[in-house]
Amino acid sequence: MTREEIMAVRKVLKQIRKQEEYLAGLKALKVSMERQVSRGHSGTPSSKIEGLIVKIMMAEGKLAQLQARRFQEQELLTEKILEQDYSALIQAMLIYRYAECLTWTEISEIMQMGRRRLYELNKKFIAHLDAHFDC
Repeated sequence: MTREEIMAVRKVLKQIRKQEEYLAGLKALKVSMERQVSRGHSGTPSSKIEGLIVKIMMAEGKLAQLQARRFQEQELLTEKILEQDYSALIQAMLIYRYAECLTWTEISEIMQMGRRRLYELNKKFIAHLDAHFDC
């Protein structure tokens, strides 16, 4: 398992957030344009709104693809973590943190462990990765 594999889910999540922001902006623009048309302002032709609707539909499609990819990456990472020769405690922490992308506070509550202990376990895991995959 490599750092890139571990961070794959977070990379997709970042892309999802960016796409969600883009989509929200398009939808806000559409609402604004529709308001202008409903108020009788003829400066916004319906063809612009229709073009915007097409962009929204394309953005929604891309978002759906990214969400499907996130699920695939989560499944793949979970399998890779479970294949490793780590204790069940370490495996659970890694799945919560890197596959499910939970915060250390959320993991601490679920696992009923202090965050400091989780940090220590994670630090050991990262050191193990560095030792085995250092080029």
